[in-house]
Order: sequence, then C-alpha cells, then structure tokens
Amino acid sequence: AHVDQQLGVLLDSLRARGDLDNTLVIVTSDHGEHFGENGVESGHGVSLYQATLQVPLVLRYPSRIPAGSRVAQQVELRDVAATVLDLAGLEDNRLPGQSLARYLGPQGSAVPGDTILAEVSTRIRETKPTPNQFHALKALYTSEFSYIRRADGREELYAYRTDPADSHNLIDSLAATGVLSALRTA
Repeated sequence: AHVDQQLGVLLDSLRARGDLDNTLVIVTSDHGEHFGENGVESGHGVSLYQATLQVPLVLRYPSRIPAGSRVAQQVELRDVAATVLDLAGLEDNRLPGQSLARYLGPQGSAVPGDTILAEVSTRIRETKPTPNQFHALKALYTSEFSYIRRADGREELYAYRTDPADSHNLIDSLAATGVLSALRTA
C-alpha cells in the first residue's frame, strides 16, 4: 500500500507539471516472495519457482507504447536498460539484454520469446529447509515450460502458463518426450 501511495504521488506530480506523457515510467521488482508455496518457507532467494521469479513489469510511455499493450512472452529484467535506451532513441550494444520494444509493435506477438536461464546458489546455513539448502539450482524457461535442475541431479518440470503456482511437476509424465531431452541438452 505504501509503494502504491508513493507511485501515486510521483505520477500526480508528473501529471501536474505536464510531464507525465513525456516520461517513461517503469514499475518493477527485483524478486517475488514465497508464502509457503511449493513447501518453501516465506522469503526469497532460495528457489527458482514462479513465486520468486515472476515479478511485475509495467511500462508507460504514450508516444512509443500503445495503451493496453501486453507482452505474453517471458522477459528478463536485464532487458530494461536496453529498452530505456531504445525508447529514448539511443543505441548502446554494450549493455546486456535486448530492448523489449520488439514486442510492442503490431507484429510483437509473433516475435518468439527467448529461453531464459536462472540460477540460485547454495545456502547451507539456512535454519529451515530450502530447495537450495545443499545444492545450487538452475532453471530454464522456454515459451511453455520451466525446467529446474538441482546440482544433485533432481529435476522438476512445470507448464508455468497453465500452472503458475508450479504445483504439478511433469517430470515423470514428460520424461519420455523430446521436450525433457531438449531442456536437459540446453
């Protein structure tokens, strides 16, 4: 509620000065939080489930971003800096990531999403059991699946678009398919 109130103050101030429609506004977060989902205690930095990885990313810039635009592809926060430069009409190929503006035009929904890698290191000093208590974790996100592998070889696979709570591990049901093989290779 406090953040919402402060965003309102900022936006009202920009509007009162006549600058709101000429300002690129970005609202996001660096991580989500667990509240007991997937058997993980409350907190963050201990898993690669949707509860911690999926964060809001809202952009407003009327001259370049059509109102009501929504990007279905998964994106990375590292793309934000390249997006800011692109929307400002500047180029800098030294930054990591790609501009998200490629998704905003009329053909945006046809642009394929990137495969995203996420990692979290081992935390052996945790007082409560966590997914990364003894093993680092890696995850790959494709347009359909999230694949999580622990350093000890244990795997999880979720269809995150239809199962955003990561509650149905598909690893056994898809073990014989090319999907799992391709994710393991990647």
